[in-house]
Amino acid sequence: MSRLLVLMLLILSSALSAAQDVNIAAKSLDISVERARIQSERDVGESRFGEQTAACYAKFAVTDCLQEVRLRRRQLNDELRRQTVVLNDMERRKKTLLKMEQTELKSSFQKAE
Repeated sequence: MSRLLVLMLLILSSALSAAQDVNIAAKSLDISVERARIQSERDVGESRFGEQTAACYAKFAVTDCLQEVRLRRRQLNDELRRQTVVLNDMERRKKTLLKMEQTELKSSFQKAE
């Protein structure tokens, strides 16, 4: 019985250390603040691209200008989408580690009784 308890404590301590790593990253990076920053960048970019598109129609080479604006818009959206995916992944990992920690803690208490 004591070997099982020692094993459970070792597993729990490793899960807690992994959860602390995620918590340190989450504390240094507030996910909701980052989501707001990404949305703000997206809004600013869209307004800027709207202005650039309107300026393209005043030029002689409208098609080339519009293609350049669309390319820059696509690049910005791809980068912001990548950042959103990273945030989603961090949030998912954090929730998973917390669930694992809760499950292991609960099972260790049930086995100790």
